[in-house]
Amino acid sequence: MRVENSVANQLANTTYQRLVSDISEIYQKVKLHTAKTVNKIIVSAYWRIGKRIVKEEQDNNHRAQYGARLLENLSRDLTGKFGNGFSVSNLRYMRQLYVFYPIHHPRDELDWTHLRHLLGVKDKYKRDIYKRRAIEENWSTRYLLEKLKKDKVKLPINIRRRTDIARAAGRLSFERGELYTYKIIQPEYINTQVGNVVVDCGFYISAEVPVVEITKPKVGQIIKTVKTAKGKYIFNFSQAQESQLYTYKALVERVVDADTIWVNIDVGFNIWIRQKLRLRSIDAPEPSTQKGQKAKKFVENKLANVAFIVIKTHGSDKYDRYLVDIFYSSKETDAEAVAKQGTYLNQELLDLGLAFKL
Repeated sequence: MRVENSVANQLANTTYQRLVSDISEIYQKVKLHTAKTVNKIIVSAYWRIGKRIVKEEQDNNHRAQYGARLLENLSRDLTGKFGNGFSVSNLRYMRQLYVFYPIHHPRDELDWTHLRHLLGVKDKYKRDIYKRRAIEENWSTRYLLEKLKKDKVKLPINIRRRTDIARAAGRLSFERGELYTYKIIQPEYINTQVGNVVVDCGFYISAEVPVVEITKPKVGQIIKTVKTAKGKYIFNFSQAQESQLYTYKALVERVVDADTIWVNIDVGFNIWIRQKLRLRSIDAPEPSTQKGQKAKKFVENKLANVAFIVIKTHGSDKYDRYLVDIFYSSKETDAEAVAKQGTYLNQELLDLGLAFKL
């Protein structure tokens, strides 16, 4: 019996040493790359380490002598060889990375810290939602963590279907903006004429305009414009907050799907710009699906009967699509009234289960 135990121990020790050697080889190859490159390949290395750990567990059915404390032993030995980076929790995340993505690892889309936070989301569907949104909106790791902590309370872990998520998501937080309201700026590359000011129109557009109704305009002040019948502009100081800026009247050109549309936007001062917009904070099913077609048709029908929409922009996503809140009315012809009282399309899609909250 003692001989058999001795042989088993030797075999287990040999298998374990091979595991340490394999992980060491993976990690040493990573260290050969420059610091600039290592961030692009570290996820790949950690995925391979996780795969190696899982394979070892499966091959030995957790029965090897070291099996019960595999990660603890690996952490001790690898930390001794390479220093920090191989804590038990980090090894567990590497293992989980492979378990969650067994076909291939997420390439270069998010760094390891982002992924480590996402690995804490057990529900695959919700995890993929956060992953996609973090990529599209370029979330920092800190913002991602804060978002996960906040939503963990709001979204039950066992919710899996899109319609269920939409119902559980509740109300969207939004603020109605002020049309034709701008902040005075003074870019260094523009030498304005006396009596003129430069205003930020959004979309990286600036306009130099005469200000005759305002005395001593200052950089940073917010002003509201009114176009007269003669085509001139009257300016008044506005009590609007900066959060209410970047609100525009727009003409719908084409609905791509329920959460993406092409529009032509009136940024003011007879300047128009064509943009592809993405509805903020929601995601609709793919248009190739039956639900996606239903959601797209709903948006097309709603916007087909309006002369214009009002959009409130919130920056752009990874694909340079501006994220917007959309307000509309099939009866109102005054843009100011639509901005203040129009139906909020993002919330409407969420309430009807045609989209889900991100």
